Amino acid sequence: MKLKLEKPAYRNSILYKIMLLIYVLCFIIIFYSGTALSNGWRNYKQAMDLITLEDIMESFSYALKSFMFERGRTNVILSAASPISKYNLDFILERRTVADLSFEKGFTLMEESYKKEADLLRFDYGHIQDLRQKMDVQMSKHRSQRDPDSRNVWFSACTNYINSVSNTLKRINEPHFNSLIGRYIELIINTLRFRSITGNESSLFTAAISDSGMLSDEEYSTLLSLRGESKQLWFDIRNSIDMLDSKELSNATQTVQETYYKEFRFNQDRLLDLAKNDRLYEGAQKEIANLSVPALNSILLLADQALEEIHRENQNSMQIGYRHFLRGLLALI
Repeated sequence: MKLKLEKPAYRNSILYKIMLLIYVLCFIIIFYSGTALSNGWRNYKQAMDLITLEDIMESFSYALKSFMFERGRTNVILSAASPISKYNLDFILERRTVADLSFEKGFTLMEESYKKEADLLRFDYGHIQDLRQKMDVQMSKHRSQRDPDSRNVWFSACTNYINSVSNTLKRINEPHFNSLIGRYIELIINTLRFRSITGNESSLFTAAISDSGMLSDEEYSTLLSLRGESKQLWFDIRNSIDMLDSKELSNATQTVQETYYKEFRFNQDRLLDLAKNDRLYEGAQKEIANLSVPALNSILLLADQALEEIHRENQNSMQIGYRHFLRGLLALI
């Protein structure tokens, strides 16, 4: 005869079932709260990392803006017959000061997460600072007394450094490339590249007419090559902005069209035709140099606007992460 085993009486009680239900509910709440805490903290941490990346981009963007103007104006002065004027010296020194401060801020921010890259960029910038001192001596002389290679040495070194910074920024953005913020950062990098190329065009043209009043066949060929490069990059930038679907960025694009292409490029083409026919008038070099500053600045409005978009996205991500973290914490309490 088999004995029938009965469950303990307490397992059949209502109190036991209620307690079991409470334990299950507590486990679900703890699991949900832990998940919310984990997700909230992860989102918050990711947002903080992207804010650091935003700060790095902002610092190097400001630095390159001023550095590109210094590169171009120094190149023009090294081509001119006379020593540097006080106006141009003040222009260069002002940009140099801003570039120094912004680069150093960028190096400091970068070395926290990308020390190797920051150390290399800082080291290479030291060479630029040494080269500046040599160029200051050259600019203080008449053209006949200058080292004929100084202009090429200066411009090549600066352009190589600009490219090095751009490539480094592109590399540290790779983990975020497919995100919305990553696409904004890619737009900033392309805008800075576009500004560098168009600045090269402007400086080449202004330096050439300062030197001889006309462009050589080699200079003209180089100018056309740069224009082809900038045209393709501008096409890519506009496509990126269309995909981002930002009204503010579209407005900034329109500003570039009006200020750079319709005003500056129109006048540059007009002077180019005069230079090819040896009919350039006195003061043309100063005229186009003055037009270049607002025109090239208009390009950088795109980078500024993209930085604002990144800031807005980062703040939104931080708030979402904070709310998720707080919700999980309150659930535990």
